[in-house]
Amino acid sequence: MLSRDADEDDPDDQILVAPFYPVKKMASWWLVVGEPSTRQLHAIKRVTISKRLAVKLEFTLPKGTHSLKLYVICDSHVGADHDVSLDPIEVAEGEVSDNDDDDDDESEDAMEE
Repeated sequence: MLSRDADEDDPDDQILVAPFYPVKKMASWWLVVGEPSTRQLHAIKRVTISKRLAVKLEFTLPKGTHSLKLYVICDSHVGADHDVSLDPIEVAEGEVSDNDDDDDDESEDAMEE
């Protein structure tokens, strides 16, 4: 959950003071999930936070143990960036269930019609 101090009475609270920017500019944030040991990025999303924001990032990881970091990067404010180390994640090999096969068969039947 991301949140920030905001004045609820002022709708222009998010507009930045940027006199040389040609249009009104609002601060945006980049949420990036990466693995520093392999230098791989697994998920990236650009968001704007009004007062609070809950975001779901979905990505897949190969089998093994992964030490990931969440990087929160602001496109407008210098020094506002954060990085958070996440608990190590152990990824096991997935199994194919009978329910997954049934769903695939129904999709193929619908495509044939």
